[in-house]
This record gives sequence, C-alpha cells and structure tokens, in this order.
Amino acid sequence: MTLSTPAAHRYRWVMFAGMVGVYFAFGIMVSSIPPMVTEVRTDLGMGRGAMGLALSAWTAMYIVTAAMGGRLVDRLGIGVALALGGLSVAATGLARSFAQGPVSLWLAVAIMGIGGPLVSASAPTLCGLWFSDLDERQFAMSVYNLGPGIGSILAIFATNSVLLPWLGDWRAVLRFEAAVAVAATTIWVAIAIRAPRRPQSTVQRTQAPVREEWSGLLRSADVRFALMLGAMAFFVMHSLNNWLVDAVSEGAEISAKASSNWIAGAGALGLLLLFVVPRLATRFGRPATLVGTYGAIALGVLLVGFGPPPAVVVGVFGTAVRATIVPLLLMTLISADAVDETNMGAANGLWFSTAQIGAVAGPFLVGAIADTSAGFGGSMLLLAAMAVLTATLIGARARRAALR
Repeated sequence: MTLSTPAAHRYRWVMFAGMVGVYFAFGIMVSSIPPMVTEVRTDLGMGRGAMGLALSAWTAMYIVTAAMGGRLVDRLGIGVALALGGLSVAATGLARSFAQGPVSLWLAVAIMGIGGPLVSASAPTLCGLWFSDLDERQFAMSVYNLGPGIGSILAIFATNSVLLPWLGDWRAVLRFEAAVAVAATTIWVAIAIRAPRRPQSTVQRTQAPVREEWSGLLRSADVRFALMLGAMAFFVMHSLNNWLVDAVSEGAEISAKASSNWIAGAGALGLLLLFVVPRLATRFGRPATLVGTYGAIALGVLLVGFGPPPAVVVGVFGTAVRATIVPLLLMTLISADAVDETNMGAANGLWFSTAQIGAVAGPFLVGAIADTSAGFGGSMLLLAAMAVLTATLIGARARRAALR
C-alpha cells in the first residue's frame, strides 16, 4: 500500500528503531578493540603506529567503497542494503577474533569498510525519506546517533569490566560482539519485510550514470564544503575514538579500566547532548553551534594532553560534545541545493567516502606521534589545531554568507 502523509505512516518509527539497532551493533564494533588495545598489541606484537594503521583499515576502505555504497542504497533500497551492511559488521568481528598479526588484523578490520558504508548511508537516507517534516527529520537525524553512540559506550565500559573477565580473552569478546550484530540484523530483516511502501516521492527519479550523479553533486559549493568538513571532523573524532583510552590512562596515571569508565561516562553525556545541541542549532544556527562545539573539543584535548591528572578527566568530558558533530554536518549536507530524494543515498555515501580520508589519517598520525618523544601531548596538540582550523573555516564561511 502507499501512504500519502508522514503522519499516517506510523511504521516509520518501527523502521527507525530497526535501523538504530543495526547501527548499535556497528557502534559496538567500531569500539571493540580500543578498550583492549594493550592486550591485542601485546598478543600480536604490534606497536602503536601499526595498531593505529590496523584500526583505520575499515576507514581506508570507506574512501573507495562509501560513495558506491551510497548509490547502492538508492538502487537496492534501504531494506536490503542495511541487511547486507549488518552482516558485514558481524563478519568483521568474527574475522578480527582470528587475527594472528598486523596483516591479518588489518584485513579483518577492512571487512567493515566493504559493507559498513551500506549502514552509514542507509541511516541518514532513511531519515530523509521517511521523515518529511523538517523538525521531525532533524530530531531523527540526531537521535539515530544514539544507536552507535550507546553501542560504542557499552563496548568501552563493559569490555574491561564485564566481557573480558566473563569470556576470558579478547578473541572471545569479539566473537560475542559479532553475535550481537547477527541478532540486530535478523531483527532488521524481520522489520523490513513487513514494511509498507513509504509515501511516493514528489521528485521524479532519474537513472543518472554514476559519474554524472557525482559530478552534479560536486558542482554544488555547499556539498563540497560539507565534504571537506566531514574529512576534518572524522580526523578528530576517529583519533579520539581509537586513542583516548590510552591517552587518558597515561595522562591521568590510571588503569585502562578506569580510563574506559571515565570515557564511557563522557560518552553518556555526549548522548544527552544529542537532544540539546540540535535545539541550539535551531536557535543560533548550525554554523555558530559547530564553532562552539569545536571550541569545546579543542579545550578538552589540550587538557587531556597537557593537564594534571584531575584536569585530564575534565578534558575527557569536554570532548564528549563530538557526538553531535555528525548529525549537524549531515543536516548541512542534505539541505544543500543539489541534494534531493533521488540522490540522497549517493550524497551520503560521497560524504562518508570523503570523511574517511580524515578517519584514516587521524588515528595513524596520532598513534605515530604518540610513539615519539612528543607522546600523547603532541598528538592532542595536533587534534586541537585541527579543531580550531575547522571552527575558523566554518565561521568565515558563515560571515561571507551573511554579507551576501
């Protein structure tokens, strides 16, 4: 059946919940190794630089696969695309558990970069297609990040406190997390099979060739700016996701378990901010909100890198606001003049593909710098500089737009 209005389309929230479940498993897998990074490095005989390279393998794959993955979401439909993406999350967890060295770990992590783009692009595309009211769409775009956010926090908090003591070693933990991904994907398939057709689009769908579709998007200055911001954002965010446990443990002179607990608490704060920051964006505008967000991150990482032990913990909570960056940037992307319902998946895929350039470079550089005499202080200084540069660019563009 075809439902004519979003208000009548109640199943949109069921679809939304199923998608969030798969993204929850995705978030668990993203943060599966960082809480156990010392155990994994010791077992596999890897330095921090090599580990940073391995942890960024899936993001390296995204650079190649995400743009096409977004287009596949448009072609296959969200139901099939998200199911395939969920299976890839399970596959990477299982493969990681059998890693025997740097190469096999890199290959195992890279699996997530093959099917993961289908998850990343399906989530915002679902919000764009199933929620036509702009306020409701912005709310959905913010709230769906609760899925990966809670998954990531749960992995960070529970790994050292619950899962490792219960299951015995890091390989068993990864297999358990792969089983969670299988369960979430199964639930999504059951939901998608029963889904009614969404309301018919008012935009006539065209079958544009790949290059023509991408070039059409890239001709938009708004799209190009959103892509650049994505790469800069992921440079900071993925670096913190992969190395914050070690940096805080070293800077605050506490155990990895205690560090993980503080970071999980800050992550919970970040999830709460998902409900607050979009309202600030509505009131003060997205550019001003993003500038303030990056300012808080810069201050937070400087405290982590150079503060005394109590200040390091305060800095962790300052970085929690990074949880709100992606929904704000994706709202900027899908509001661009070149993006409509026929190419929304392609636009999201192109954004994630570009953003992963930062996600690859960031963790590798942070790990490499931490291995030098500069230590994590040097690494945090790099992240602070990137945050300040991003805020400066956003503010400058907003001022130019206001003068037009």
